[in-house]
Amino acid sequence: MIFQRLESAVDTLPYQRKKVLELSYFEDKSYQEIAEELGISKNTVKNHLIKARINLRDRLS
Repeated sequence: MIFQRLESAVDTLPYQRKKVLELSYFEDKSYQEIAEELGISKNTVKNHLIKARINLRDRLS
């Protein structure tokens, strides 16, 4: 049940935020690797992860 809730919450994230989250947590890529793969800065990667965590926390609480 918790996995389904988490999966549903992740699915509501904007595409790029979701992609950054997946690359970081599920593929264990570094900020630099994610930035290079997506053509964005490391700071943008960090910001996407921060906002994704906030979004998920709010949706799951």
